[in-house]
Amino acid sequence: TPAQQLADNHRAAALLIELIGTGRNAANVPETPADRYAAQAYDYILGHFRSLRNLAEVATRIGIGYDHLRHCFRNRYGFSLKQWHLTVRIDRAKDLLHHTNLPLKVVADLCGFANARYFSTSFHSLTGTTPAAYRQNG
Repeated sequence: TPAQQLADNHRAAALLIELIGTGRNAANVPETPADRYAAQAYDYILGHFRSLRNLAEVATRIGIGYDHLRHCFRNRYGFSLKQWHLTVRIDRAKDLLHHTNLPLKVVADLCGFANARYFSTSFHSLTGTTPAAYRQNG
């Protein structure tokens, strides 16, 4: 579906950017402070996606302003902090849906969604299918 293709494109872009960044570091090209902030945010979201209630927490943790972090992140990765946070949560949900029989409410909670309805809506908007249909066809 177009939504799934978009999500796959985001993941591929993130991987490509990460690989390019790794190559830059291997060549001893100095990383800018903005790149470091973006990388810290990327990693922080990966590690704390479930407990994050708003993305300003990420900026506070890193020690810079939220607007500055948003710009650094988009410049480095080509997509927003919000898109990254949602992608990480939905990827985790896909894994849980595929490998467990947990109720959707539990999956939603484990992935940091406030409720099962918001989870289902977010899942559908990113993947083009419902969580139940994904589980059945996955």
